[in-house]
Amino acid sequence: PGDLNLRFGKYRVDYGKLNMVHPHAWPFITQPLSQARFLGEEGLNDLGISASILLPTGDVYSSLTVDVLRGNSIAGAAGIADTTGRKPYYANSARLMGFFTLSDYSDLEVGLSTLTGIHDPYNRDRFWYLNGDFKFKYKPSVYTSLVLQGEYLYNTRSASQNQVLQPFLNAAGTPEMRTINSSGLYIYANYQFFKLYEVGARYDWSETPYSSDDKATGVSIFGGYY
Repeated sequence: PGDLNLRFGKYRVDYGKLNMVHPHAWPFITQPLSQARFLGEEGLNDLGISASILLPTGDVYSSLTVDVLRGNSIAGAAGIADTTGRKPYYANSARLMGFFTLSDYSDLEVGLSTLTGIHDPYNRDRFWYLNGDFKFKYKPSVYTSLVLQGEYLYNTRSASQNQVLQPFLNAAGTPEMRTINSSGLYIYANYQFFKLYEVGARYDWSETPYSSDDKATGVSIFGGYY
């Protein structure tokens, strides 16, 4: 009713573009570096309640999704594992998306997502993720298509210790609170030809949730047959 959709349980959260897609449906095999480092191998997959609504934006299909999450997904994957046994600290996620028809053969989807929660259950330190995504698709026939997709994730967090529970120290050796800013991205192109075949390439660049100095890059090529 009222263009409102509700769901609850354990699910892949509507955060970014790739997180909702199960790995068997990716055109490539390996997970992008930024997704693995900031969201973990399983992605943002958590217990929660989600509400989404279609927005009155005329010819542009758009929606807003808001989630209240258990919060275990990030703490265990890109934060500090919670062994305190205390009451959970919930996380919140939201995504605003718009779908634009560019021509009879092409369309563009863009999205903006945010996620916040507790990454350190011992000190209740909080993190914020901001994510921008896009997907362009050109499909002149059932035999050929071109997909361009990418995401950029920005992380900011207050932290008093790193993932192995070592406190941050200043020059005098005194424990200190730090604000850590880091980011990561991926972009790929996938070309379908002769209906059954695909070939593509992907570029990755990523820092880590607790360090902007730990950088990694990668280039992948892939092919597919359906």
